[in-house]
Amino acid sequence: MASRWISTVRSRGTLRVHNQAGAWRSQVNSALATFNRFELQVSLESTTNESEADIVVLLSGNNASYTFRRRGYGEVPLRTTFDSTIAHGKTVTAADTRTREILMAAIFLPQRLASANRGIREVVIVHEFFHAAGLNSDGDHDTQAGVFYSPMEVTHGHLRPWGTSEPAMPPITVGSRTTTALNELWRRP
Repeated sequence: MASRWISTVRSRGTLRVHNQAGAWRSQVNSALATFNRFELQVSLESTTNESEADIVVLLSGNNASYTFRRRGYGEVPLRTTFDSTIAHGKTVTAADTRTREILMAAIFLPQRLASANRGIREVVIVHEFFHAAGLNSDGDHDTQAGVFYSPMEVTHGHLRPWGTSEPAMPPITVGSRTTTALNELWRRP
């Protein structure tokens, strides 16, 4: 189920991204710019200050973990497992126990994915940015088109929504269902 970010972040309309993605670093920067080209109520900005980040992006093996350190919350460990050999990432969010609003997110990218070119990497990262922005459950995926469709299949050096005639990406597209759902989460009064 989709989740809103805490009000202090929502009022900014911007999520701060700290890039620790090693070999995928330049694709994270490209994906950030691509995400910002869509007509969304939220934008992403890069920060070199890890303690200011809302989202941290990392390369990870099958057992992924990251610990956020936040005043008022202490240390918040985020952990998951995923297959780091296929073209997908894994986003984990931490929520306020009272309001259920997102406090922080970690995006884990597949460290052992050997066959991914720059374009495939960027598609994977943009997809994960949508999860981190609040469409954080598998049920939030777009069922019609675009980068937030799941599952995807690798075809001729691109990713395509599996079993559809949708165009392969890149270039990256976003479905209207995804845009509407995310904009609703970030709508400001």
